[in-house]
Amino acid sequence: MQTFIKSLALALTLGVVSFATSVASPGTPDSKNRPVVHAAYQSAIYPSQFSPVVNVVIQKEEGSTVQVRFKTNQGETLAERLVGRGKEKVAMKFRLSELPDGIYRVEITNGRDVTTKEIKLSTQLQESPRTIAMQ
Repeated sequence: MQTFIKSLALALTLGVVSFATSVASPGTPDSKNRPVVHAAYQSAIYPSQFSPVVNVVIQKEEGSTVQVRFKTNQGETLAERLVGRGKEKVAMKFRLSELPDGIYRVEITNGRDVTTKEIKLSTQLQESPRTIAMQ
């Protein structure tokens, strides 16, 4: 009888441990058998007031990754940056001075959610600051 109780206690303990392990590791394991975690992130994308630059600020959970891409309207990736596991807050700039006028996109993804912001780049013709009047 005592052996039966010990065996039952051991089986219950192993059952609880395996249940706790499966609940504690959401997602499917990657190639290194680590659970895949999708980052919750917040982002801000805004133009610089005084130069042809777009600023991107990302705040995310540590231990997860977020990818940022700068793309043309046709989907061609012009720049790409991976925000690694050890970073919580990152600020980056995309310089637009060499790009032709057009529509571009900044795309931020954690592998599950995608945030996209469209950017219109156009050159404004400047009028001459001087006027000539004749009488």
